[in-house]
Amino acid sequence: MEFHQRLSQHVDNSKMRVERIIKNLPEALRRLSEIVQDIDITRVQEKNRIANLYTSLDDDVSKTLQWIVHLVSYERNEGKQLERRNKLRKLKKGGIWTGSVQATNII
Repeated sequence: MEFHQRLSQHVDNSKMRVERIIKNLPEALRRLSEIVQDIDITRVQEKNRIANLYTSLDDDVSKTLQWIVHLVSYERNEGKQLERRNKLRKLKKGGIWTGSVQATNII
């Protein structure tokens, strides 16, 4: 008889646990849904942030390369023109220009 009584108690306890789980299930599912939604939002935000970082990096690299091209262009073209202008200006003032320094002044 004691076996049947313990078995009956066990069944009753299990039944109450199942009823409690069923009662709390809608709230648990709602919270789980919120967590999943937050994770999805966070994932999208992280993807956007990474995409923005790559875009920013790409822009920075493009600007840096553009600056290097302009610098090389200046060195090759503009720098030579400026050097020629300086040579002409020095020669017009009466000195002999050797390329980097004025050698002598003609009086």
